Amino acid sequence: MQRLRRSESIRTAAIVAGLVVLATVALVLWRPWPSAVDVIWAEDGPVFLYQSLHIRFEDIVLWPYNGYAHVVPRLLTKAVTLLPVTWWALGLATASALVRAGLGAVVWYSLAAHVPSRFARALIAAALVTLPLGNYETLDSVANLHWFLTAAALPALLWVPATWRGRVIQWLVVAGAVLSDPVTSLLAPLVLARLVLVRRWPDQVVSVVFVAASAVQAVIVVGTSRATASGMGLKDIAPTYLVRVVLAAFGGKGGTEWAFGRAGWLAVAAAVLVSAVVLALGFREPGPHRVLIVSSLLASAGLFAVAMRFGILTGNLTPTRPLNLFLSPRYSVTAAVLLLTALVAAGAAALRAGRGRARLLMGAGAAGLIAIYAVGVVLSVGPLEPAPESAPWRVGVRQACSTQAEVVGSIKIAPSGWTVEVPCTLIRADR
Repeated sequence: MQRLRRSESIRTAAIVAGLVVLATVALVLWRPWPSAVDVIWAEDGPVFLYQSLHIRFEDIVLWPYNGYAHVVPRLLTKAVTLLPVTWWALGLATASALVRAGLGAVVWYSLAAHVPSRFARALIAAALVTLPLGNYETLDSVANLHWFLTAAALPALLWVPATWRGRVIQWLVVAGAVLSDPVTSLLAPLVLARLVLVRRWPDQVVSVVFVAASAVQAVIVVGTSRATASGMGLKDIAPTYLVRVVLAAFGGKGGTEWAFGRAGWLAVAAAVLVSAVVLALGFREPGPHRVLIVSSLLASAGLFAVAMRFGILTGNLTPTRPLNLFLSPRYSVTAAVLLLTALVAAGAAALRAGRGRARLLMGAGAAGLIAIYAVGVVLSVGPLEPAPESAPWRVGVRQACSTQAEVVGSIKIAPSGWTVEVPCTLIRADR
């Protein structure tokens, strides 16, 4: 990796920091006011907030939920509870958005050796922020950050940082991903390859971090009961991947539902064909981007297959008309980000090697794909449908603990039927 001059390094860092701030604000305000900053979603409330209030931090940081540890959501939720109660919804949204935007910056830096084009790396980083399927149930939710952490862990494991500051960031991303989702441990082949190919010991510390975090997560998984998973049959996983990842990576929710509703599997075949052409054009060019393409594709398909096979209630996700991508789109997030990573890396390599009319044709095709993706992004901006059937968080806080006899306030959150209990002492202290 070529080391930047100090002035250029400072300028680049300042630009990236500014983009991280803008991305954070964009994620927080992705939905119209007031839901943008005044809604707590699902497990963020009764699981992570509630347990942070009632269990000591040293006891809860590795406390399992659904059979495994969620260290990053635990840390963020504990920090948010230090704020006044009325600020908790905004605090959770901002914490989640900041982590996602920060992961985008890490990906941008970590892929420099595999994707030299800064613009191409910016597209990959932007996918962590703008992914249409990532901005529904996973938007501004700390409980769902693990889907993005796992996606960012792959570039982090391919990274050979030039400074100790970069190494520390690499360790934090990898440890946070593994300790928040055991599926991240399936990236172990990358660690084994790193042990063989990377010689300097400082660059192997991340391998030790990965193994140690995986061991801790494994002990928790083995020692914790988990709800029985119905899972999806193996014969259904491949077609589901083609629709919910390959097609949806281009069109998002609205575009995918429209295309699948009108053209059915022809639309899927077109998306597969376009993806195959882009990947083939890029892979035929020699370079380190090949490693990124292969590892991203294998991880995208493999991690999605594991999620479908061992996920809960995934049997109803098989693609049939009319398609409804509101059904658990979180299962597609990691796979879609990794697929887009492979496609952008391949497209950038093909464009870099292209000449004359061939390059113009490939450039036009790339612009078209970016435009299709942009339409999917635009269609994902707006109210969540079906809309949350709960009052804004601040309204719920004001209405809770209205009498002195109440000890605990039960506050409704989204989606309908979910609540979180907050001690009245904290609510009254905020008034």
